[in-house]
Amino acid sequence: MKAKSKRIILVLILLALAAGCGTTAQPGKKARKHCFDCHPELAVKYKQGVVHAPVAQDDCRACHQPHGMIGGLYLRQDPPRQCFECHQNKIAEISKKFIHEPVAKGKCTTCHEVHNSPNARLLKGNGFELCYQCHERSGFERKVVHAPLANGCFVCHTSHASDNQALLKDEHVALCVSCHDPAKETFKTAHFNFPVTSECGLCHTPHSSDSKGLLKAFVHSPVVAGQCGSCHQSDAGVMKAKGAADSLCSACHTQAVGPGLLLHAPYAEGACSSCHAVHASDQPAMLNSYQGVVCSACHEQTKRADDDKNSSAHLPFKKGECLSCHFGHGSITKPLLIAPGKTLCVECHDRKLYGGGKNAHQPAAAGECLGCHFPHEAKEKGLLRVKEEPLCFTCHAPVAEEKGMFSLHRPFNEGKCTGCHTPHQAEGGSLLKAPQENGRLCLLCHKEKEAEMAEEKRHAPFAEGGCVECHAPHAGDFPLNFKQKNGELCLKCHDAIGAKIAADKVRHAPVAALDCTACHQGHGSVNQANLGKKVPLLCLSCHKQVAQYWEDGVAHEPARQDCGKCHDPHGSQFSFLLVKEGGKVCGSCHQVNETFMAAHQNIKPAADSCLNCHDPHGGLDKALLFPEAHTPFKEGKCTPCHSGRAGK
Repeated sequence: MKAKSKRIILVLILLALAAGCGTTAQPGKKARKHCFDCHPELAVKYKQGVVHAPVAQDDCRACHQPHGMIGGLYLRQDPPRQCFECHQNKIAEISKKFIHEPVAKGKCTTCHEVHNSPNARLLKGNGFELCYQCHERSGFERKVVHAPLANGCFVCHTSHASDNQALLKDEHVALCVSCHDPAKETFKTAHFNFPVTSECGLCHTPHSSDSKGLLKAFVHSPVVAGQCGSCHQSDAGVMKAKGAADSLCSACHTQAVGPGLLLHAPYAEGACSSCHAVHASDQPAMLNSYQGVVCSACHEQTKRADDDKNSSAHLPFKKGECLSCHFGHGSITKPLLIAPGKTLCVECHDRKLYGGGKNAHQPAAAGECLGCHFPHEAKEKGLLRVKEEPLCFTCHAPVAEEKGMFSLHRPFNEGKCTGCHTPHQAEGGSLLKAPQENGRLCLLCHKEKEAEMAEEKRHAPFAEGGCVECHAPHAGDFPLNFKQKNGELCLKCHDAIGAKIAADKVRHAPVAALDCTACHQGHGSVNQANLGKKVPLLCLSCHKQVAQYWEDGVAHEPARQDCGKCHDPHGSQFSFLLVKEGGKVCGSCHQVNETFMAAHQNIKPAADSCLNCHDPHGGLDKALLFPEAHTPFKEGKCTPCHSGRAGK
């Protein structure tokens, strides 16, 4: 029945939509309304500037589903398939060798608007500004700018794909000589009359340069001096090298030698061109490419990190600045380091902050950084070789044994040693982030306790910030990381109470269990003696039966005011923790006089007999008598049993 009702509702909705989207054009026929009939503001917005053909033709349905019933207006297909429905001539481009990255990812809307644009081809930006959204501007705006750039990037490049590297319209030399004729005298003079006809990019940068002739930033000195003949010769109008490129280098560059010198393999083998350009480069030392790219050609950088969230990378490594730490040719320190390992790190990391201070971690003080850190990258933050805890436990093995204790400090439990310790050096001992005095270390996390410490009636160790007097910093075999059972801790200071308890015949159950916190707050409270609650509420937490007659009866006033008037809270020589023998406790307030004797029919009770008849805490009436009584006694007749004791 429910399914049938849903179908009926859906049909009604469809009919309503059909009625709303149609107008009568001819008798018996309905003409579809257009989207702009209901959304005229979109017609104003989308029909300005260069308008996408379907929009200009009011054909929203070319790209969109007509209703988009649930949640909005949907495209018929996901881009780029939707775009290819009309732009089928672009499909062939994605099979070319080099594809513009947004095109390869199907992200047409990275560069193009979908409805209209103030720019040709529905581009999102005008001229260079669109390209500069991804390509760094500085490389195109140096002192000397290549003339074609004045007319835009597409003089030399295609926008979507090409069979030529860098999306060039033609092979790069053919593209260059289409403007720069090698037969012209000006061209020959600029190249010292050598027959240069290829590999323009060996010396020139294509976009802009700080040097005349668009030369790259770093040029081989023979090239600058026009001494091309030192390496090349002209053979029938063709420029050729006099020998293998690497063998020519040794004519000017002598290989370094020396005792203990470790050589980089390509340098030792004379394979100079594996790292260096032979004519010019935009990189220092005339490297073939950015140093990180050059190095990674041989030194594969396998990511240690499994997830980006926790991984870390040394900044020079991340930037590909290998030469910040390594020599390119040789060094006396493995692995081609620019300084011994113990001093290399402090070239960047201030020694005063990393092991050179007063209380330094031994590895940091010794410069043994790689004992804890990877030099390039790591799965863990801070370039740590493993997680904090196992790393620290490799040296601090006894601390690892504390993991098996009953109660663990949260940072210790979570393996976050740096929650309390600094890894390199500290102001105080034990590499603590702050001194333990006055609770400064603990208050770094337990900030809410700072205000409590300043309140009145705080327990002295807590008020003075002596947290470690009671709590172990890592773990304990007792709740709350207590170093001992809480009673044992308390009696270390409260030795007078300890001596009394030891001599008492009867002990309060929490005292016998050495559980002081059953009644007292460890940090202190607003109540007397740091009690958790006021008396008698505290006592009633366990002894609920004491107050059974207080609401519907009469309370014994000393009991309702202060249990301590009759009972010792810790221990006693007498039953029920009484401060005196039973009768003497009662006699402290109830003296045997005429009123007392009259109330007892002139029969003097035995010294310890009060509790035979009276409830010491409360009763149904002011006499505090027990509710169940012997019949003669209930009737006030004592003489049937006590006739011989009248007046005695």
